Amino acid sequence: MSIFILHPNPMKKTIYLLFFCSYLALKAQQSNTLSVEYSFYTSLGGRVIQERTELKCSNTQSIFQYSLQNKMSNQVDRINDETIAINLKSPDTYYIFDLSKNVFTFTNNINGKLYKVNEGVPTMKWVLSEKSEDTKKINGFLCNKATLNFRGRNYIAWYSPKIPLPFGPWKFSRLPGLVLEIYDTENIYRWSAVKIVYPSKDKFDFKPIEQIKGIGITLKEFVEKYEESIKTKQDIILGRLPRDIKLESVTLTRESIELLYEWENKKYIKN
Repeated sequence: MSIFILHPNPMKKTIYLLFFCSYLALKAQQSNTLSVEYSFYTSLGGRVIQERTELKCSNTQSIFQYSLQNKMSNQVDRINDETIAINLKSPDTYYIFDLSKNVFTFTNNINGKLYKVNEGVPTMKWVLSEKSEDTKKINGFLCNKATLNFRGRNYIAWYSPKIPLPFGPWKFSRLPGLVLEIYDTENIYRWSAVKIVYPSKDKFDFKPIEQIKGIGITLKEFVEKYEESIKTKQDIILGRLPRDIKLESVTLTRESIELLYEWENKKYIKN
């Protein structure tokens, strides 16, 4: 009489283990997603604007969106006592991170032309506070304080390690927790979380920029085009002056969120 001993197939065990690990990784990524609404406040050029913005993110990707109701660009420049602002009806504005590929892209328009700006992930040198008193609760989440100097402005951020996603509104990223509130020290710009869904059960599309028909451009090229559009508006203002008024010089002062870029050698001093 023959006796057959059946041994488990090691290949099947390996395939099952790989499938199970992939399933767990997928579930972990799905459960570690979030959507949050921020109240965005800005006061520039004598105007106070308050509106809602939205962030959706996973472990390595995020999309921050200004909705269609936003009719005015937040970029404002001042020529002497004249304030120049873009006031165009435009499609949604997106800011998209993919940290796994070290990519950051956003959309914006200049004089009605839509651009897709490839910037690369901005370098932000956060300073994390170690003081025990530098904590506070926002929407029920305990937050820690961090400070940042980024492109000419100083910021104070409150982030929550309880939400271990390295994102926040606008371009802010790479803190050890979600940014729930951030503002510059002059209180010109402020983002505050008003509604948090964590974890989120929704599936997010992180590729809307790929579906947008815009002009691909680098950040430096975009800034140069934007500055040129402001120069054009400056010439229009000068053309409206009475003929008997002459100006020896006209200074253009940058008052947008970003005051000084990495490739620039001179600083823009605000009036």
